[in-house]
Amino acid sequence: MFIIKIQIKDVEFGYSKNKVLDGISINIDKGECVSILGPNGTGKSTLIKCIDGLLKPQKGTIKINGEDVQKIKREKLATQLGYVAQSCNSAFSLTVFDMVLLGRSPYIKWKSSKSDELKVFKALKKLNIEDIAMKNFNELSGGQQQKVIIARALAQETEILLLDEATSNLDIRHQLEVMYIIKKLTKEENITAVMIVHDLNIAARFSDKILIMKNGKINKAGIPEKVLTKENISDVYGVEVDISRIEKKPCVIPLRTKCI
Repeated sequence: MFIIKIQIKDVEFGYSKNKVLDGISINIDKGECVSILGPNGTGKSTLIKCIDGLLKPQKGTIKINGEDVQKIKREKLATQLGYVAQSCNSAFSLTVFDMVLLGRSPYIKWKSSKSDELKVFKALKKLNIEDIAMKNFNELSGGQQQKVIIARALAQETEILLLDEATSNLDIRHQLEVMYIIKKLTKEENITAVMIVHDLNIAARFSDKILIMKNGKINKAGIPEKVLTKENISDVYGVEVDISRIEKKPCVIPLRTKCI
């Protein structure tokens, strides 16, 4: 029996008169790896920010473990949700270790403990970046910085990870490395991961469930094999594709845009 971790019901959100989310309803179960797909500007990042409580829906509710996100204090929410943005710039000169240690902030009262430091090293090791622990964060490449931010979210030890295009700055090797880590966390530690992904094949390979958004609505939702079809991709993206199977997972081969 699945345990519902995130419950989104009839959520609407807009900027001024521009409606970005229009009647979003979906349940995400504990331990699921969920990818959100869709064209640019369709509301994917807005939905993630609403789940994180950074934005307040104008209608509808988002609940974590049955509790309305908007009614949970930020300190408590930080022990439940870890948010990884597409990029992160630090105004301060921090080492990688100190940047990841920030993930322990919800648990630190006065100063970090040995336990906190061990958890930082554990997170660094999971991302295979323990060798740059003492380097300056601002001097790293964009890909290295992104792995550090993901490590910070892991050090936070939350039940839910929200990733907003978190692998977009990584090369293909590091994309796969990070995705294997996230998938492993969902299966072995029962963490729920909700990710915005642009690469349809990455989503197909690692997701338990895929949500395809179009015009602020969930156009399709379900397992990759059911959702990633020629017809659905053509409808949402305006692109003709072929679909093959690799290790029983859909493999999307783009052919041409519909206007060509």
